[in-house]
Amino acid sequence: MVEVAGSALVVDAVAADGLGKMLGYIGAATSLGFAFGPLAGGVIYHLAGYYAVFGLAFAIIALDLLLRVAMVEPRTAQRWRVKTSASSEALLGAQSSSNVMDVSE
Repeated sequence: MVEVAGSALVVDAVAADGLGKMLGYIGAATSLGFAFGPLAGGVIYHLAGYYAVFGLAFAIIALDLLLRVAMVEPRTAQRWRVKTSASSEALLGAQSSSNVMDVSE
């Protein structure tokens, strides 16, 4: 379920030309989690005990919930988006405006 929600958020927030790259990062992170998660859990269990493994898992879940609540939807963010003028682009440089994700639909 987390994989589906994460992919949906990325599809909604990333421009079409960078979508494949971002979905690839999600797939790689998921694979690394499946590969190294049990190892990390075993190391934490060995070093800190049984409750530390579950404490860390619940801390990660709490952080995930906090970040989901704090997230701003792209449609809401568009209302707060500042229109850049030619003078501000010259001040900031043309390269900085290309680093912004295109969230238009």
